[in-house]
Amino acid sequence: MKNIVLVVCLFMFFFKGYSQQGEFEKEFGEENVKTLNSFLEGFETNTLKKEYPNIALEKAYKKFLKAIVNENYSVLEKSKERFKDDDFKLHIYCVPDSTWIEKRRLSSGKKGFLIKERYKYLTTNNTIGYTKSTIFCCDNKDKTLELLKKKRVQINLSGLYIKALKKISNKSEFIKNYLHNIQITADPIHPNTMSNYILMNDIDVNDYFVKRILFVNTVYR
Repeated sequence: MKNIVLVVCLFMFFFKGYSQQGEFEKEFGEENVKTLNSFLEGFETNTLKKEYPNIALEKAYKKFLKAIVNENYSVLEKSKERFKDDDFKLHIYCVPDSTWIEKRRLSSGKKGFLIKERYKYLTTNNTIGYTKSTIFCCDNKDKTLELLKKKRVQINLSGLYIKALKKISNKSEFIKNYLHNIQITADPIHPNTMSNYILMNDIDVNDYFVKRILFVNTVYR
């Protein structure tokens, strides 16, 4: 009798996980799921397995996360270079379309420089949308130009990726916390913060959603 109960519980556990995955994939779309899976597989094969050979993939993930927590970003930076901007990224992020600098006079009379950016993204209807942001730097033009060089993205909060995650967020505490944090700032979570959270809370890096959120937030940005 105990064995039957155990089998039933295991079946329900695996069915729940498969059901969540199915809901997410249906909402995100078949082609998008294939692309994300392909990118994730490439990251695991070309980065984790090569940088941390002869150990299980789970241990490689944890070594990768520990390096980030210790502010060793060399492996992370190398892995980022493998993924270029494309239309798929617009389902997940708002990507800079144009950037410029404007002068501004503060109420104190002091002059400063603004960095203005226009971002593009894909809506759930696969049409291009635009949004703008403004960053006030300082009165030093050289510092402003240095800041201008930094690559920035914002989370596409109205895209298919976030919509698909919201669909199953009430079934995962990790997803729920992730969505809560990004909706406050519309920025990706800092790699150090996410890596530390996963390690400190002993979150399963083999989990379907944990892998994908970690990859998208930390590597593919």
